[in-house]
Amino acid sequence: GDQQAVQNFAGCLNGRKVGDLLLLVDESGSLERTDPDGRRVTAAKYLLTQLAGRADRAGIALDVQVAGFATEFDRDPGAWTTLTDASLAGLTAEVDAFAARDDGQDTDYWTALDGARRSLADHRTVGAGEAGRCQAVAWFSDGRLDITPATAQQRRSDGSPAPTTN
Repeated sequence: GDQQAVQNFAGCLNGRKVGDLLLLVDESGSLERTDPDGRRVTAAKYLLTQLAGRADRAGIALDVQVAGFATEFDRDPGAWTTLTDASLAGLTAEVDAFAARDDGQDTDYWTALDGARRSLADHRTVGAGEAGRCQAVAWFSDGRLDITPATAQQRRSDGSPAPTTN
């Protein structure tokens, strides 16, 4: 497949030596059928393991956050953690918890990406002078957009109108 986004992020990290990666993990109910073996969890843990070794060898400070989504972006995402060999076990344990998280009502991509965008923006402002941080989202989902139509009065968590049947 197309690897341009991965190559761009890797190039940025190699040049700037500092970045953020948000692991966005689907926890919607469709996963009971489409991912009963937790392949999204396996893939996320593999990515973390590969990145930990590479970041250490290249001297890259890569902060990672693990967050879930279904109808909403995770209300209590994991803390931003610098990925090292020492922190890898804790981060993979956070990802492991998603193997059993497959009971969300819907799969709302807009809400998931908006929450990821806000989390990355908030993290970017934490460190003064770090405006040049490389940032990316790694998305782990079954790819099934599934939204229950809302009434005209219902709103997303940010106050914007929810998708309706109108």
